[in-house]
Amino acid sequence: MTTTLTAILREGKRKSEPKRLRRDGFVPAVIYGKRINDAKSGIPVKIPVKEIRKLDLHGAHYFEVRVVDEENKEVLKTLAIIKDIQWDALKPRILHVDLQSVALEDKVAVTVPIEIVGYEASMGIKQGGTLQMMMKEIELEVPVGKIPEVIKIDISKLEIGDAIHVGELQLDPDYRPVDPPDTPVLTILPPEETEEETAEETEAEA
Repeated sequence: MTTTLTAILREGKRKSEPKRLRRDGFVPAVIYGKRINDAKSGIPVKIPVKEIRKLDLHGAHYFEVRVVDEENKEVLKTLAIIKDIQWDALKPRILHVDLQSVALEDKVAVTVPIEIVGYEASMGIKQGGTLQMMMKEIELEVPVGKIPEVIKIDISKLEIGDAIHVGELQLDPDYRPVDPPDTPVLTILPPEETEEETAEETEAEA
């Protein structure tokens, strides 16, 4: 079920406005997108903090935005995704949000978390190897209606020294990675030698 977010039009352009809005329990925001009349400047809105709490801010998700005026009259309804969030450097609060108006068939660039499966079954791990992840998330161009929660990577067949690159990922045909195919995603490193093992090898060579 799609989450619906209610946003209220705002017209003030004074520098003090964002601070006042946050003090009154709102988050300043702008809605951009080719389906917006003023696509370049966007539509300035204010979103009640309680509405922002409806959203999962981790990963990429689409939701419905219902824009109303000060008299609660609906002026716009659109699907949207979060394009950017500005966080307070000192407090765990949101200062500003940029939203992008979208349709389900639109393709957008999103950052998706990577989830590892088959860790305990991996021969490389059983042999004492260490999983090194060069990427913990991956940027993909995908249709809005097919944005994945995570990208799962199975390492159960990897041995020490094996690696997986972007071009080797088993992805849905509608997902296009932004990074080049030869970009390393992860590898299984060999076990680190202890000082005792190093000393034994030195004596053996002598």
